[in-house]
Parts: sequence; C-alpha cells; structure tokens
Amino acid sequence: MIFPTIHLNGTSQRDLLDYNCNMVHALSDALDVMSEYGPNARDYYPQGDQAFAQARKEHEERMAAIRKIKFEIEKIAEHVADANGGL
Repeated sequence: MIFPTIHLNGTSQRDLLDYNCNMVHALSDALDVMSEYGPNARDYYPQGDQAFAQARKEHEERMAAIRKIKFEIEKIAEHVADANGGL
C-alpha cells in the first residue's frame, strides 16, 4: 500500500487527515446500515431452498469488501496523523 507524502506543495496534513477520517466515518455508517437491512428470508424463499443462504453470503461478502476498504483508509489516516511527527 502506498501512502501520501506530506510536503509543502501537496495537500496539507490536516486536510488529508480530515478527508480520510470522513471516508472512514462514511464507511462505518454504510456498514451500520447494511447490518441493519440485510437480506430477509421472505424475499427469497420463492426462489428455492438455497436462495436466502446465497443472498446472505453475498451480503456478507459485500460487507467484507467495505471492511477491507475501511481498514486500508484507517491505515492511511494513521500514517498521515503520524507523518512528520504528527499534527
């Protein structure tokens, strides 16, 4: 993973940290909503016995992808916060 370099001609350390923290918060909100509104069995049973299990699996895979992205952005935010001795 590549991290931004804090320097005079680039985005300020404070702005980079704010941008990344905002993304982390938005992804956390998305995960909260996804957790609350996951698949419901009554929406899948007409498709057969395995449909709901497949829907849950796919939903969990989507959530895992967002968790991975959130983790990566958290690492970028940590790097930015610690760059040049911190803010």
